[in-house]
Amino acid sequence: MPLTTNAGQWLEQHVDSNALIRKRTELGDELLPWGVALFLVATAVWWSYRRAGHRTP
Repeated sequence: MPLTTNAGQWLEQHVDSNALIRKRTELGDELLPWGVALFLVATAVWWSYRRAGHRTP
């Protein structure tokens, strides 16, 4: 997510660099694909329940 990426980059610039700071920045960069995937799955579940509700008399 852009918010976590920006926060990680800010932290990296304002504190001494070490392995934990670099790992935190990497995790923030990896969060965006997971967030997009979660959104797509949630949308698919919502859509399927919505369609199932219209078929039931």
